[in-house]
Amino acid sequence: MLSIEQHISFLLFDHECVIVPGLGAFVTNTVDAAVDIRLGLISPARKEVVFNNLLSHNDGLLANRIATHERIGFAEANSKIQEFVDSLTSRLRKGETVTLPQIGSMTSNRDNVIVFMADPQSNYNPDSFGLQTISIRLLPQQSKVQCEELKRDEVWRSVSIHRQLSGWAATIVALLCFGQYLGDSSLRTLSSEQASIISLPTTESSSPVNPSDEDISYSIADEMPEADSNISQPVFHIIVGSYTTDRDADKKIAELEKQGITGLSKVRTSKSKRIRISVASFPTREEATTHNKSIRRIKGMEKAWILQN
Repeated sequence: MLSIEQHISFLLFDHECVIVPGLGAFVTNTVDAAVDIRLGLISPARKEVVFNNLLSHNDGLLANRIATHERIGFAEANSKIQEFVDSLTSRLRKGETVTLPQIGSMTSNRDNVIVFMADPQSNYNPDSFGLQTISIRLLPQQSKVQCEELKRDEVWRSVSIHRQLSGWAATIVALLCFGQYLGDSSLRTLSSEQASIISLPTTESSSPVNPSDEDISYSIADEMPEADSNISQPVFHIIVGSYTTDRDADKKIAELEKQGITGLSKVRTSKSKRIRISVASFPTREEATTHNKSIRRIKGMEKAWILQN
């Protein structure tokens, strides 16, 4: 058999106002989700309880629930409510603090007015079931000097790209002209095949799609293949983390594996000292981009980006 307080608590999940005849009404107020930057807290949406002693008429809601669940008559249910109210008001007159579990506590002031304090741990918003207040850590802002260094690195990236484009273009033109000059059909075929194999690097493939978590102080030329006869096929990795030590990278991999994420691996480049964590690899940028859209929907991977190796 449930207590009167438990019946009230259950009703508050489905009703904005539950009246206890002869005492007052418990009313839920909606509070939106909030972010407290100063304290570093994120709170979910909630429904807090307040008490209004002016609403004390019997609307039958509480009595009907008690009668239904305890299989008693409506009049007997009202008698139980009256006994509960008489006992509670008697304790308040004696100066006691009455605690209603999962609802709050009540006291009486000098003017015999009921003072209600809601239970801070209770949330009667069913949409926020299971959600708790969490703490966040703000990232330090970059200094002006660091911003200037990043801008300077971007300029050097652009210059490096243009130099690479010029070198590759000159090589292709020389091969085509040489094949045409000799007039050898087999040599022209070979030149065409070489031209199809050698792909011009672009600005998009030379850098990650979203390098927000990456140290971008290295040159794009570090990530590009050497111009030799055995050009390896590029691999496009979807990166979900970048660290300076194996210990930090292994720790992140362990955290992701606990979430049920598999296929994780560490990726290194020849010139960069950073250790990246790859969740998947693909032979083309198009496939990587398509899968990256799905991966970014996973909690904790919203900033996943693509690295060409």
